[in-house]
Amino acid sequence: MKTKVAIIGTVGLPAKYGGFETLTAHLVEELADTYDFTVYCSSKKYTKEERTESWKGAKLKYLPLDANGIQSIPL
Repeated sequence: MKTKVAIIGTVGLPAKYGGFETLTAHLVEELADTYDFTVYCSSKKYTKEERTESWKGAKLKYLPLDANGIQSIPL
């Protein structure tokens, strides 16, 4: 059984924004055989056509929040 890992605070996958997204992509690509990844993505940055349920073995969940700015800080 794989260890479950959730990644939050990223715009999403595939990476199209910056450094943290690129790190997330590399983690998923290199470690998906060992870990069960769920990546929480910003639905505001991906069109409905671009949103997929998974990417290279990671489950993708979309939230209606921006990953950057004040909305990224839960109150």
